[in-house]
Amino acid sequence: PRSGTVAPGESVDVKVTFDGSELANGVYETDILVNSNDPLNPVVDVATRFEVSGQTASIALTDEFILFNNVFVGNEKEETVTIINTGLATLTVSDISSDQGDFTVTPESAVIGAGDSLTVTVTFAPSTTGSINGLITVTSDAAEDGTLTIVVNGVGVDPPIAVFDP
Repeated sequence: PRSGTVAPGESVDVKVTFDGSELANGVYETDILVNSNDPLNPVVDVATRFEVSGQTASIALTDEFILFNNVFVGNEKEETVTIINTGLATLTVSDISSDQGDFTVTPESAVIGAGDSLTVTVTFAPSTTGSINGLITVTSDAAEDGTLTIVVNGVGVDPPIAVFDP
């Protein structure tokens, strides 16, 4: 009950229900304040401890395709993609890798807390001219979609050659 009367020398059991369905895995501690007309103890703090477990991690990406326009051979260009843990448990990303050597990623693995995100840098350093395609694979312990793919494309171009005529 939200309120009531307790006779002197008596006690009343109060049922408290916690709903952890929207909380991340972890331990939650708080006090429940009991107000009364007792002149010696008008407010009594009752410590509570609530442990949430069984929640799962979920993964989302801000981009599924990254395009690197013309990049001179021998140079590099960086773009970023964000991995978001939309779940309520810690997300372990065990591998972030490219199938094509002209595209590299940092970091190559990570642990992302519930509701947090991680920015991944994808670097394109063309070794040759022309269109270069690749796949960035993100492998995680997400309950669904544990492996996601980002399509990457870059175009390597020859750097300009300056000719001086004395």
